[in-house]
Amino acid sequence: MARALSAAALLGCAVAAQAAPAISAGCSLDATAKGSVQYLNLSSGGGGKEINVALASMASPATGDVVWGAGKPVEFSYDGVSTLTTRVGTSPQVVVSKNVGNLGGLNYLQVTITKNSPSTTIALNNIAVGALPVGSVSGSGASCWTVSGLDLGAGFSLTGTLALSGSFVGGASSNVRIDAGYVPPADDEGPVTSDVVVDPDPVLLNGNATVTALVDDSTVGGSTIASAEYSLNGGDWTGASAIDGIFDEVAEGVEATFVGTEVGTNLICLRGTDALGNTGDVTCQSFLVAYKFEGFFSPIENELLNSAKAGQAIPAKWRLTDANGVPIDSATSFVGLYSSLNLCEGGLPTDAVEEDAAGESGLQYNGDGYWQFNWKTPKGYANTCRAMYVTFDSEQTSPVVKFIFKK
Repeated sequence: MARALSAAALLGCAVAAQAAPAISAGCSLDATAKGSVQYLNLSSGGGGKEINVALASMASPATGDVVWGAGKPVEFSYDGVSTLTTRVGTSPQVVVSKNVGNLGGLNYLQVTITKNSPSTTIALNNIAVGALPVGSVSGSGASCWTVSGLDLGAGFSLTGTLALSGSFVGGASSNVRIDAGYVPPADDEGPVTSDVVVDPDPVLLNGNATVTALVDDSTVGGSTIASAEYSLNGGDWTGASAIDGIFDEVAEGVEATFVGTEVGTNLICLRGTDALGNTGDVTCQSFLVAYKFEGFFSPIENELLNSAKAGQAIPAKWRLTDANGVPIDSATSFVGLYSSLNLCEGGLPTDAVEEDAAGESGLQYNGDGYWQFNWKTPKGYANTCRAMYVTFDSEQTSPVVKFIFKK
């Protein structure tokens, strides 16, 4: 096998300003060939056509006849729109074109020489792409040279001098094939995780919740998603599942079920890993874990406007449990009771003031998750409407209840 390649490499005319691409002997295993030309040695008795231009499958090629020899100038080009063309010889010149549609992205050229007879002379000399000289290639058996790192989607023109002579042996033709195609860039980035959603939010204390997310590698390498995992509040990473049951796509919806064990604001983070082992960046979402609040008990009405005498103590009673009905018996669960003026017509309280307990009663725990706070209402509340609510250490707020105060 002989090889003479210049450092200028196989650069297309449309990309002459780019840096010299990488040149490698051998076929590109990751490549997808899109458009091709094949020059065959048939003139000594093989029959058929010596020139074939087509999509890489070589189905329904455009064909042409030529008599080879010690060397004929050849050109293989793509117009960047829809047409592959080869020109062979000068006088006469054989022109074969094929409408193949838009080939999309092209970033490599591959020259393959197949020499099936020792008596066959076969070489592609003085190769150039656009104005850049490349060199010459020849070989025995099946040999190929691949050039990648190009951007040829806007069109290219490869020229050279093709020597193709000798006997057609045993039904096998020596030939030269030139492919233009696409090699996916190396995937060294992990997938992108987005659309993280916790349901329900808030989560009841010690209750189940589901987190879902999208793990997508389509914009960072295009590899299949292999796995996903989540971490709750900085804890260990735990596996998540593909929503459709199997990790086999470039973009996967993922899900995991967990238990909310810490009241207040929590943080859940997810990340994905692709089939090449690249793990993506972490994406996080905050959510709330809250107590189960069963509403205020008599004498307070939750849905109606409560009427009370200004200056009297109003017993605010409620019950707190976790998701499983286990009573909350910690006094730290209570933060304060607040009321606000002029909110009897609805809406959340604004400019609320923290209210005091009557006498020394303070906050009382009555067992089984039942709590009571005796709200000492000032006499100055007479002839006003106020809205009252309770806040908890879980950062949740009770529903607002409304009062009209009389003298």
